[in-house]
Amino acid sequence: MITIHDVAQGSPEWHKLHDGLWTGSTAIKLLQDKPLPAWGQFAGNKYTRRGKLLEPIAIREFEVTVDAPDGVLTVGFVTNDLYPNAGFSPDGILCDILLEVKCLNGTHHEELIKGNIPVEYLVQIHFGMVICELRKAKLLAFNPEYENQLTVIDIEYDEKIANNIIRKLAAAHHI
Repeated sequence: MITIHDVAQGSPEWHKLHDGLWTGSTAIKLLQDKPLPAWGQFAGNKYTRRGKLLEPIAIREFEVTVDAPDGVLTVGFVTNDLYPNAGFSPDGILCDILLEVKCLNGTHHEELIKGNIPVEYLVQIHFGMVICELRKAKLLAFNPEYENQLTVIDIEYDEKIANNIIRKLAAAHHI
């Protein structure tokens, strides 16, 4: 069973839910067979602050672009009974589509909109699809400094990545 936890991202409750769980931000380490990093009270840096400020704007731009009058569902944290050692903080969900927002600068943004998606982003998105039991995802590349501020990139569900995540979560759970 999937549980949506109505907590504000970054709040003490949100941090408490993350503690001891694999999440989208640690999914790449899971696939690399690295240990689960200790969950701290990461206060952020200039890049995460930029993302936090721009993410709601990117979501609104997406809602206008796809004509979503009911809007995008934004939630704090999702857990799934199938994966008791994992959770995910989606940037948004529209119907049956997981949304991941990246608000990068300069060449990083340009590479992303060319389709050069870093493997850690693909793993993060697939981790979210696994936890949320979704098979569709869109990566929203947003940068207000460009004429075309929003680029929407469809992410194809990759069975190999998803199955690897599921297998690694099962192995990590039984350690």
